[in-house]
Amino acid sequence: MDEILQANPNLPEQANLKLVEFARNKGLKFSFVPNLFEVQRNIIETDNLNGIPLISLKNTPLDGWGKVVKRLLDVLLSLVCLILTSPIFLAVWLAIKLDSSGKAIYSAMRGGRDKDFKFYKFRSMYSHLSVGKEYGGEGAEEIRKNLWQKNNRGGADGPFLKIKDDPRVTKVGRFLRKTKLDEIPQFWNVLKGDMSMVGPRAHVLDEVQRYRNRYQRMFSIKPGIFGPSQIVQISWADLPFEEEIRLNTFYIENWSLWLDVKILAESFYLLFFEPKPKENY
Repeated sequence: MDEILQANPNLPEQANLKLVEFARNKGLKFSFVPNLFEVQRNIIETDNLNGIPLISLKNTPLDGWGKVVKRLLDVLLSLVCLILTSPIFLAVWLAIKLDSSGKAIYSAMRGGRDKDFKFYKFRSMYSHLSVGKEYGGEGAEEIRKNLWQKNNRGGADGPFLKIKDDPRVTKVGRFLRKTKLDEIPQFWNVLKGDMSMVGPRAHVLDEVQRYRNRYQRMFSIKPGIFGPSQIVQISWADLPFEEEIRLNTFYIENWSLWLDVKILAESFYLLFFEPKPKENY
């Protein structure tokens, strides 16, 4: 594992804090000689270097065996979900084909932990208005750029594009987005190892480029289908970006297998039993 070792007792506090932030953003392990500065995190392990005691600040409990356990859970649950949703998969595929022309499955690149990956979901927009060379091409990209002026999450300078009553979305697509059925193909992404069942939301590449440096930490773990911010957005569609980052940061720093189980249980409960908000994006 890549690691930053800080052993300079004369390094100013602000420089130390910048190193900690850099390690967090890049998903690196940060180690330092004790008493250099106050410990700011509770994810700590002790070590030594040639007899010199070290305190290491782990980026997340997912480092080490946590990552293995989470991957095993992902493989098991994604397989089960793919099998259980196969009849729904066929029904949704047919509904999309009858509603509008074009491919039923939409694929595009998303920002991942180690590298960008091809992301799959059911197509919820008209094919000629969907971004990508296999879909609307440059024309769709130009329309998307124009829609940033109407962005409901931060305006033209916002990090994510959310449009109320998006004109690009089909009738079937609105239903799929409201019920989250458009995300069923993402179980394949989880099985492949590109995503996890639980984690921060995966975002398109041009949105990722708008992140400020401190938001890079969202890429220190795999993106997920479900997560704390996704739960909140079921009832609060226009969740502020800063709140989404806060929820995801808490998840990264406090991950446990039990936390994943609770998030999955609550997500499925909200999807099937909770009334949906009147306004969806």
